[in-house]
Amino acid sequence: YLYIPDGGLIEPLGIFPLLRRRMRRIVVSDAAEDPELTMRCLRDALAICREERLCSFYDPDDPHRDMEFVLQDFSRLGASGFLHLGIRYEPMADGARTPDGELFCLRMRLLPGDAVPVRALLTEDELLGQPPPPGYAPPAPPDPSAGVFEGPRSAYTGACCPSWECGGFLAGRRFPNYGVGNQFLTPLHFANLCGLGAELSRPLVDKMRGRGA
Repeated sequence: YLYIPDGGLIEPLGIFPLLRRRMRRIVVSDAAEDPELTMRCLRDALAICREERLCSFYDPDDPHRDMEFVLQDFSRLGASGFLHLGIRYEPMADGARTPDGELFCLRMRLLPGDAVPVRALLTEDELLGQPPPPGYAPPAPPDPSAGVFEGPRSAYTGACCPSWECGGFLAGRRFPNYGVGNQFLTPLHFANLCGLGAELSRPLVDKMRGRGA
């Protein structure tokens, strides 16, 4: 038998094969189930790299700082949606060294103080243009019969039916930390997840282009 998994049993981010190829620049989007922001998937990847003596990681702004402190600060204090790390590859079998690389890890999360309202569905014009800044997307119209939640997206539940919202008092996780067991996201859920992803990605792209801090 040939078993073909999705990679989640080993390294869900999918960066390990790229690291084996010693890529100079890697961008990864982490939307794994991690409501407490432990960065467990990235931690697992770092552990695998150490076990195989493939590479190590460091903070480009402070290369001597322990990675544990870097990850803790990103989870608890980070005002950005992405983490920028340097990659130091170990020498190859013939002793040749590979230039250091860069890892840009985008983590799906709400930044501190997020009070953006639930946005409306995506439009073709919006998809073909530049994503709006946080809070500037068209708000969802107040139409309970259409399953529209009125309020900040941080309180938006994963209910697929309007009657299950219970006026916003439905128990369970809130946007964007829906459980993997929820396989019934609505078009409005999808639009808001896409909008958040676009907001978090813009500073990352600016950083890669040399325009960001």
